[in-house]
Amino acid sequence: MTVTTDMNWKNCRLQSMKHFFMLTAAVLIGGLLIGCGGSSSQPPTLIVQPASASASTNITFGTFQTVVLTATLNNNMAPTSVQWTTSDGCVAVASQIQNTATIACNLTCAGNPRTATITASAEGLRGTLPLLARGNSKSCVAVLRRKLWALVPRVVNRRLHSSAEILSEAKDLL
Repeated sequence: MTVTTDMNWKNCRLQSMKHFFMLTAAVLIGGLLIGCGGSSSQPPTLIVQPASASASTNITFGTFQTVVLTATLNNNMAPTSVQWTTSDGCVAVASQIQNTATIACNLTCAGNPRTATITASAEGLRGTLPLLARGNSKSCVAVLRRKLWALVPRVVNRRLHSSAEILSEAKDLL
């Protein structure tokens, strides 16, 4: 009788060890599957930021307001070999360093505002951005004439007494 009881105990112990190893294997495999994150990864996209922008030029004073754009992948990594293009000849890619570009309106942007599409291309992907381009069409002579006419009431009302005062005030207006 002791032999039978001893055998049952060994079988019971073997069964318990078998269940323990199967449970441990199931937990390890489950943990590995959860750690993989599943197959919900998104396809890569190229994002141009900011989402919209504007640039302008002031022909009268020869000043430019530029905008700096950045291209990133949707995983927040910087793409390599980014190429920047524009749909409007009055908007130029002034400079580009790695994944950033400085965009400016050139002197042909005078007149009505217009929208140019800026495109970044890298790693087989494309990202676009609408850019509002504005420029003025006033000539230097027209602006100077307007500013000098602003002096006339002061001269007539004798607020400016000498020609030196008038010239000094005119220089301040320019």
